[in-house]
Amino acid sequence: MTLQDKLDCINGIIQSKMTWLEQHGQGRGKRPDHEIEQMRAQVEALHEIADDYRRSIERKGAAA
Repeated sequence: MTLQDKLDCINGIIQSKMTWLEQHGQGRGKRPDHEIEQMRAQVEALHEIADDYRRSIERKGAAA
């Protein structure tokens, strides 16, 4: 699995969690606050991981 494959996978997970937040973060189907905060924290961590992969891909591209 390449770094780009891993980045694509992480981006898919982020999108899935963002959809969950949109559906369950407010309104009638709102989940408990602690679940929403946990999901937001996971999304933030995944964004940081995705950024790490992007930087690594850029470094490898510059080195090639």
